[in-house]
This record gives sequence, structure tokens and C-alpha cells, in this order.
Amino acid sequence: MLPFFDDEGKVFGLPQQQASLFLAAGGLIFIYTGICGTLSFFLGPSGFFAAVLQLVFITMCWSEAVERGHPTLPKVVPLGVATAVFAALVGTTNYQTNYAPYAGAKAGRGYSQVVASAKASAHADGGVISFANDTVLDGSRAFGFWSHGHTYCVAPILSRVEMVSSRSAAPMVQFWAVGLDCCSKWGDFECDDAGNRTAHGGLVLHDSGEVTTSTIFARSAHRLEFLRAVKAASAVHELPTAAAPVLLRWTSDPDSLLFRWHCTAWLVWIVSSIIYAVITSTAWASLHKYYDSKIQRAAGAAQAGGQNEQNASQRRVKDPFLLVP
Repeated sequence: MLPFFDDEGKVFGLPQQQASLFLAAGGLIFIYTGICGTLSFFLGPSGFFAAVLQLVFITMCWSEAVERGHPTLPKVVPLGVATAVFAALVGTTNYQTNYAPYAGAKAGRGYSQVVASAKASAHADGGVISFANDTVLDGSRAFGFWSHGHTYCVAPILSRVEMVSSRSAAPMVQFWAVGLDCCSKWGDFECDDAGNRTAHGGLVLHDSGEVTTSTIFARSAHRLEFLRAVKAASAVHELPTAAAPVLLRWTSDPDSLLFRWHCTAWLVWIVSSIIYAVITSTAWASLHKYYDSKIQRAAGAAQAGGQNEQNASQRRVKDPFLLVP
């Protein structure tokens, strides 16, 4: 028996109706908050295992309720499954969009005064990269690659010397600035601090699988599409590029972008959990009120019908020994 059930089958001493509301709404909120929070920050085998344990725990609670004839279980089980799937979707998206870039850049090494012609393979483990002063973002050879409802924008990072000499011999591009939905197909790269002349570096965008214990439960997020955009840009502008180029978010203030990623990851989890809790509690309380009123009306009608039948029966009964009518 679970510890919050007493000997009479009540939850924390609550009456049956309140206990039903507590188990149903509370269980759904627990599922969303737990799974979404877990996968927002621990996507991988350990996070997946923790999410399964949370489902097992709430299932035990509902199983205990079923043994006591809990009336809401047939309704909350499909809602619980849908909630788990939705929480996993929100948590996974939050991890890939916000927390994985933050964790990858935070865990990477810092490089300073890097020349644009430096080998990408030597800086693949970077987190924050600061380039030499003669490094520029070549927005004239940017490219926007349309895929899955988004424009994946890329622009080569070159030195001024390479840009001048590129008329005769195209330079080998080792670093690319990337962004999402911030350019046109043929240029106009306006991602992050592209228009800021003081920007000479950025944060390395790693594959989300590089900051998890396994890539089984973590997709490559947007990185694969950015690499396809790099390949297309290289072909269009006839720019040779490294086999494994370094992708960066171009910014003049890396710490600010790191802080924004981190805060956004927490806000997505907290705010979405609050919204889900309010909606679930309100909807379930309204359902309980609706069905309770129907039950009370049915019980009242049945009681009234029974009382009328009893009165009619009493009028039909006569004393066989009554001599005077």
C-alpha cells in the first residue's frame, strides 16, 4: 500500500471526490513537470531512465486507486500517456534548442587570437573562439538553405587578406557563422551580431550528441541542416571548405548569449509547467463539478422515486383484522 492511502482508502484523509481530483490532476502535473524537466537538462540514457521511473511511480499510484475502485482512472490513463509524450517533445526540443548549445559551449575550450585560416580540426573542441582583428564575416557570400520550415543561414569567416586574394584563388573556409531564419536565400546575413563591427568571435555550435552520454535519444538538432547549407554555399560561391568545419554563433558578447540560452532553458520548463498545471487543474475541477452535479441529481431523483414508492405501498396495505372500514 502506498503511504498516502489510509485504511479507508482516502488520500491524506481527503473525501472520495477530493481524493479523485488530487490523484488525477496531481498525477498529470507530476508527469509533465518531471519528464519535461528531466529531458530538458539530461537528455540521454540517464534522463530517459529517470523519466521511465517517474512513469512507474505515478502508475503505482493509479494502480492503488484502481484497486479501491477509483472512478477517474479510465480517463486519466490515456491523458497520462498523451501528457508523457507531450512533455517528452517539449523537453527534447528545449534541450536541443537552448540547453545543448549552452552546455556544449560552456564545456568547450576557449581560443583567442585565432586566424581565419587555422585548421578547423584543431578547434573542434572549442567553446568560445575569439578571432584575430583582421577577421571578418563575409556576408556577401552568405547563403540561406530552406529545410523543414526554416531558413538555415551560413556565412564564411575569412581574413581581409583572404577576401582580397579570393579573386584569383578561393580560400579554404574553416569557420562558418550560422543562424536560423535570419537571412535571405542569396545573402543579407543578419544573424546575431553580424552587423556589429566589434564582433570578432562567437560560440561553437556542437552536435547535441557531444554533450550527452549517447546519441540514441538525442538527434543532431539543426547542425545537420547547417552543414547542408555550408555545402550548398560552397558550391554556389565556389568556396572550398573543410571536411568538418567549425560552426559558430557570431557574437560580440559570448557571455550574454550563454546566459540567454541557460535562462531560456529554465524558463521554458518552469513556465510551461505552470501553464500546464493551471489548465489541468481548472479543466479537471470543472469535470468533477459537472459529473458531481449529475450524480447528485440522479441520486436525488432515485431517492425521491424510492420515497414515493414507499408511500404508495403504505397506502395499499390494510389491516386484515380491522373490522371497521
